Amino acid sequence: MTNINETIEKLKGFVKLYRKSSLKNAILQNYVKSEFGCEKMDDLDTKAGWKSLLALLERFLDIKSIISKALIDIKEQQILENVEFETLTEIATGLKSVKSDLEKVCSRNATLLTAEGVFAFIIGELNQQNSEFVKNMKCYLVQSHVSLVRLM
Repeated sequence: MTNINETIEKLKGFVKLYRKSSLKNAILQNYVKSEFGCEKMDDLDTKAGWKSLLALLERFLDIKSIISKALIDIKEQQILENVEFETLTEIATGLKSVKSDLEKVCSRNATLLTAEGVFAFIIGELNQQNSEFVKNMKCYLVQSHVSLVRLM
């Protein structure tokens, strides 16, 4: 697994490359339209929040084969290595598995009991995956949970 921050920064750099150049974006969108029938990268942002990061990763991974074609057309080098694509896939899988659960905790009618149940469910889901990113995320969640319990 590669350095997560470096890989995400490379991904953001790729998005910025296409956002800043209408010609490069047009080439990419032509491939996307021919494959999917609509544009997919037009509403991407490079904000740091996990929710927008998940949306960015999902769209990017959907069109990763198309990106290779577009990079060849604009005579750019591959921005990401295969290992980095695997890292992005692991991150997306880990974030996807906890997305709906975290939204339940953030809802207005969530209680501590709800949060406790959701937290246990999230840890159970993360235990079923074995990527390095998921292990780190699980470790962080457990440490945060212990800190919160001490405050009560």
